[in-house]
Formats: sequence, C-alpha cells, structure tokens
Amino acid sequence: MTEAQKSFEVSSPDENIKIYIRTGEKTTWSVKHGKTIVLLASEVGIQLSDERILGRNTGDVSEKRASANTLFETPFYKKHKFMTIIIR
Repeated sequence: MTEAQKSFEVSSPDENIKIYIRTGEKTTWSVKHGKTIVLLASEVGIQLSDERILGRNTGDVSEKRASANTLFETPFYKKHKFMTIIIR
C-alpha cells in the first residue's frame, strides 16, 4: 500500500457485518458477513457531467469517527423496523 492509500473498516454493532473501504488510485469496497465474503473488492465512483470521476486518485483522505444506533420503521423492507449505523 502506498502512502496515499488508506483503508477503513465499518462494522455492525455485533461485528458480524464488516465493510472495508480502500482509497488511493481507485476507491474500492468489500463486504464480509462473519467469515463469508459477500462482496469482493469492487471499484466505486461517480462520473460527473463535466467528465470528472469521483473515486479515483483520492489522495490523502481524512476520517472522522462517530457512532449511532438508530431504529426506524419502513414499509419497503423485509422487516418493518430497520436499524442503521451512521458513521460521521
């Protein structure tokens, strides 16, 4: 990993689900549930109307850590109540 690359990890409260994010030349993310890889490292980015691509050559990325444990209701998901974790 070069100096400009950084890795981040976000976990569910029970730490069963983990999301890994790596920045640098490309921004990738992957997901594990327990020991099972759910999503292999996949590139993520957005191409803007002026042809710039957000998610490439990200350089030095900073991070802010916070946690939240929120329960909200939704009629669109399998469950009527859904918990979300907010990282800021």
